[in-house]
Amino acid sequence: MSLTPKQRADKKYRETHREQRALQNKEWASNNKDKTRIYGLNWYYRNLDSIKLQRKERLKQMKLIVVKHYNPLMKCVCCGEDKIEFLTLDHIEGGGNKLKAKLKTFGSDYYRWLINNNFPHKLRVLCMNCNWAIGKYGYCPHNNEELEGR
Repeated sequence: MSLTPKQRADKKYRETHREQRALQNKEWASNNKDKTRIYGLNWYYRNLDSIKLQRKERLKQMKLIVVKHYNPLMKCVCCGEDKIEFLTLDHIEGGGNKLKAKLKTFGSDYYRWLINNNFPHKLRVLCMNCNWAIGKYGYCPHNNEELEGR
């Protein structure tokens, strides 16, 4: 579809006056905060389904990156579970909840923090069951012995 002469002129104007228009838009937004908020909220609610899907996909991608880093085989080091939905990170020396509270990061924020900070800390990949049992009892029933580091 080709542009009309007016559309071409408008496009050329926008391209040549980009910085000026950005300043005008910023000034308008600061003078019309209520309208800006309403426009933003309307856009957000119109696109909520799409936003939720994007967030879910980003979380899945970050989890894959983090799990692959800490265990390239992407398996629980205790029982061998390999379904990504069941895998989680375990702090080998304990204290994971305290660290997350200190950093004020949970879920996808924690994955993002790990990625941005070059995967620090001694972590390992466990399934949810093994992680919970080790945290609660100090061992996992799969092997009835304490895993190293606890």
